[in-house]
Amino acid sequence: VSGGELRIGGFSSGSGQTVWRQADLSGTGLNFNTAFLSFSYRTTGSGGNANQIAVEVSGNNGTTWTTLETFSGGAGGSGTRMYDVTGFISNNMRIRFRRAGGYGSGTTRTFFADNVEIHDDRLPMPGHWEVRINMSDSVTSGDDINAVGIRAHDGTSGAGGTELNIYAASYVQLGVNNPTSGTLTRSYTLYPYITSGCSAAKNDFDYDSASGTVGSMSFISNSNAFTQNFSSGQLSVNNSWSRGNFSGWTTDQVSADYGIWTGNMSITSYIVSGGQNSNYATFYMTNSQAANNPPTANPAANSFRIYLPTDSGSGPVKPQLSQRYTQVSGPNPVGVGQTGRMRVSVIFHNPTAHPVTFSSPNHMITSNIPGGGVVFAGNISVTNGGIISQPSIGGTGNISWDPGVVVAGGVVTMHYDVDVTPASNGQRLPLTAAPSSANSTRARYVDETGNVTQPQATYLFGGLCELAVSAGSFNPAPSAGLGAVNGRVFANGTAGLLNATVTITDANGNSRVSRTGSFGYFSFEGLMSGETYVVSVTSRNFQYAPQVVTLADSMAEVTFMPISTAASTDLGRGR
Repeated sequence: VSGGELRIGGFSSGSGQTVWRQADLSGTGLNFNTAFLSFSYRTTGSGGNANQIAVEVSGNNGTTWTTLETFSGGAGGSGTRMYDVTGFISNNMRIRFRRAGGYGSGTTRTFFADNVEIHDDRLPMPGHWEVRINMSDSVTSGDDINAVGIRAHDGTSGAGGTELNIYAASYVQLGVNNPTSGTLTRSYTLYPYITSGCSAAKNDFDYDSASGTVGSMSFISNSNAFTQNFSSGQLSVNNSWSRGNFSGWTTDQVSADYGIWTGNMSITSYIVSGGQNSNYATFYMTNSQAANNPPTANPAANSFRIYLPTDSGSGPVKPQLSQRYTQVSGPNPVGVGQTGRMRVSVIFHNPTAHPVTFSSPNHMITSNIPGGGVVFAGNISVTNGGIISQPSIGGTGNISWDPGVVVAGGVVTMHYDVDVTPASNGQRLPLTAAPSSANSTRARYVDETGNVTQPQATYLFGGLCELAVSAGSFNPAPSAGLGAVNGRVFANGTAGLLNATVTITDANGNSRVSRTGSFGYFSFEGLMSGETYVVSVTSRNFQYAPQVVTLADSMAEVTFMPISTAASTDLGRGR
């Protein structure tokens, strides 16, 4: 055992060396009715298929053994495993790891196992589970069009269970079968997780848009403030890819509105000379760094996860990262040869029901002062955790921040100052690095599953679109003293919602509650300017996405539009 892990490797000769443990799972011991063996593993070093480790189980004190899996080959990897070993329950059940070949002293290959458990329930190991469906000819008799329903929960189905988020990485199939007459349209609501870039793109294949009106797509940002629509004519033609780029949800002053978006898509059958025709298309979303179509891997590089609706018919809640700036001193606007001081704020919001974890040096929030007339001016402050590294005053480079554990519903903020000195009229000076750079503002953390060993559970949010100052243009300035957040909650596009509960929470977790009036309005007074708040709405009949507000001025206005009704059916169950 090395560093808390079982370590296998470096054998001098032979094979068949083993390490085992025994447990009494019968009525004289733990009295298990079901039994599951689980563990995490990783391999290091180089070597081929001759390096093999077998995982085995015995129900008769080691007299006979059954192989559960043999790990072999490759140049490294990691993951988790779970096996149903109910059939081996006894008073002398054993599990063992056996060297089946290789791992000799002449190689650098080493196998590690950790978190080895035998448990008596079917609760899955925390983390991301992958569903693979065999669509080969031997299974489907050559029919490559199949409808699949998928739903995940914590072991209790129906309203009493906890629904687990389901996402596609990165392709989703849309389709409608041909009717007996006329045309037929099917609508989908999906939830892209937009987490990087200054622009994004929808990508679709084989929508058959040359055959008539075959559908549409629209995307609504996390705050409902930005919408992008694509008509039928902007979708792909037969057997071809189409990419539709869009931008505008970020500005030079505020790089926000990332997170769970709402995508409303429809697909329509069409009529050809031979009669009615079905229509099937493939869809995925990418950021501004994605390569041209066609894609060559799954997930596609620089693509976004696409979440299915939850049981309530809405999107899941997921962490969000944003950044913004205000000018704190110097001339405003800043002219050529003049210096203005800007305060950059980086905000991380965890709206989920579980904590997310940062831990240096691998899991941190990183921001960058890119130079070119912009230098670090100090005055760093954080609401959680600590600064790991920063440039010297007047310097450039990365700021690394380890916020530690961000609790469920928590918001953490980092502020720092930069000095900006334009060299020419109209010059645009980035305050943070652009997404095309490896240094753009980003957050790497272990997500709300808490699985530190699984690669998919370590998420990279960002890089965010850069902030920038333009010479001769006015910059947002903070207001001293107290301010207010006012807003309105809508039941639909025009009518306000009466008696909704609105909660505002500061970066320290302190909350205040208000209720909407007859036209849906609410107000919170006496808030500190320059601080960051999370505003959320609770209603029996509607669901709303929470919003992060930085009170840069003495007053901020927020608007809430419903993302679903609480009585919606589970759209994720039918696909």
